[in-house]
Amino acid sequence: MATAWQPQLIKIASGTRDRERDVRLVISILRTVAPSRLLAEQICERTGEEGWDHRRVRAAAEASRGRILSAPGCPGYRLAESTSVTDFYSTERQRYRSQIIKMFARLRDMDRAIHGKGKI
Repeated sequence: MATAWQPQLIKIASGTRDRERDVRLVISILRTVAPSRLLAEQICERTGEEGWDHRRVRAAAEASRGRILSAPGCPGYRLAESTSVTDFYSTERQRYRSQIIKMFARLRDMDRAIHGKGKI
């Protein structure tokens, strides 16, 4: 199955220098509201630049080496530097652990199915 070409992803993968610039920009925006969260759309608006969308914000968060926090089921982004350990453990960390457990179970089931243990 062929995958569709996505030209917007070229910007995301355009280089470490650009990604680090994006990380610094998102961090500076989040510092203005810390310790609150901002949705990707709000971050995009506050950049004042063309070409920002949720994918680019997510790419910046992923490239931030943990400085920008987000997790499945947690609305928006916030900074690690302004988040308490207790709050982090009860939200982002817990959500990721839950996702990891579910993903591992799914992977295990696929392994079993591929190796004949799950055939019906």
